[in-house]
Amino acid sequence: MAPKRKAAALTQDISNTVDSAVPQPAVKAVDVDTAPAPAQASSTENSDDSDVPDGFIQLNGQKSELWSRAALKRVDELGVEADKRNPDLHEMHIYEDFYGYALLDLVEHEIRAFNTKFNKDPKGLETWQTLEAVTFFLANEDRSIVMVDDSERVQAFVEVFVAAWHTLAQKLHTAKPSLLIAERIPNVSNVLLTVCKMVQEWEGPLGPLNSFEITSLLRTMLCRDGLPFAPKKSRILSSEDDDGDETEVDEDGDKVDVIQIWRPAVKRQKTDGGEDKTDDAPKGTLEVIKKKKPKVDMEEKDIKGLAKLTFRKAMNTLHAEGSSYQFTRLWRDYVREHANYKPGFICVGQEYDLTQWPAHELAKFKFDNMDSDG
Repeated sequence: MAPKRKAAALTQDISNTVDSAVPQPAVKAVDVDTAPAPAQASSTENSDDSDVPDGFIQLNGQKSELWSRAALKRVDELGVEADKRNPDLHEMHIYEDFYGYALLDLVEHEIRAFNTKFNKDPKGLETWQTLEAVTFFLANEDRSIVMVDDSERVQAFVEVFVAAWHTLAQKLHTAKPSLLIAERIPNVSNVLLTVCKMVQEWEGPLGPLNSFEITSLLRTMLCRDGLPFAPKKSRILSSEDDDGDETEVDEDGDKVDVIQIWRPAVKRQKTDGGEDKTDDAPKGTLEVIKKKKPKVDMEEKDIKGLAKLTFRKAMNTLHAEGSSYQFTRLWRDYVREHANYKPGFICVGQEYDLTQWPAHELAKFKFDNMDSDG
């Protein structure tokens, strides 16, 4: 089996992981008993972990990347389970989307556990940390999930996940007094802003849920409770990478992306006295395209304006329908229509855990056997 990777050892933007077309060994969280020291930081303040709250870890010494040890321990366990379901690590090929379905099944069980805890103790820290673990895991592994060929199920799951965070955050925020505070949940801003970044990148499969609305609502809750609410540049661990495109401001004050595209010239065939001749190397053109930048994040001043309103008025201002973001209803519908569904390539009685498959079934899908047959 491929060696396990630890989250604290990540040195690049998590998007590099999810952009990989081939499923990789699941990214693991820090082993809380053998957690390595944070990476050397550029200042004494960052390199000294004395200000890190008990029960929390700063990834790579970044203050903004504060995650609870309880959540990371669960992520590590989920990573082990994910490896058991990854055909590549078992030198097998079963079905193109097998790993994606296996991960979807795995996180569905975690959402089921969250639902149980939420119904029992909606304001408990264990309830929060259960969903925090799902968030960290999905931030690394969601590409395999969103690429499965059942788009309806993927969309429904994304809506359930988004609604779970909105419902939980609203429950804590509207308590008297608010429980959505750093004194109680030290990493509250980091977790919710990570969710916001994921939601923006999931805009395609969100369906009736509006990514601009939900991210604005979550950021407004943070602002109302006096917490940092500036958008994150990346999901987990910031990156200095630049895609090469530029941003300008047009005459109306709107941001526009400036994209340069090389348009190669096409060699033309011309006939001269019955003989085909090809033009000498033609010159291409560099085309500059200016495209209005989509409105992804609400401006800071507008968030502060919403924060002055009651939460209900803030939702009305955003034209957000509360029913679209209520976890209990969406989860009930999801369980009825999608949960525990096994695609046709899963044999009756089999689960996604490949370590539980009998040897004769495993042998059918081994790379070596496929090569010999082909």
